Amino acid sequence: MLKRPFGDKIRTARKRKGLSLMVVSERAGISLSYLSQIENGRREPPDDKTIATLAVLLEIDIAELLKIAHQDKLRVELGLLNLGPKKRELAITLQRSWDELSELDASEIEKILSKFSN
Repeated sequence: MLKRPFGDKIRTARKRKGLSLMVVSERAGISLSYLSQIENGRREPPDDKTIATLAVLLEIDIAELLKIAHQDKLRVELGLLNLGPKKRELAITLQRSWDELSELDASEIEKILSKFSN
């Protein structure tokens, strides 16, 4: 999984303040699931307004958090640009449907990908 410094920063600050995912998600106006996915590096950072809200809530320098978020987004976008059009389309489709994949679907994808990992 791609290392996501933004999610690490949010998780560390949230825990430092002793706040639960639920409390932070409610105060920031985002879903609990989305916040968890951000912290675990499965989703890219939210929009700048939400980032600013999180920064204030978690007492993180807004400029620093925005910089980390933009670097995360750029790293993912640059990685996609290096793919051919079919691979890029497949990567985007997989990312958008990840939450809806069943364990069986994930296992099937894993079987297919294992052919290329050797």
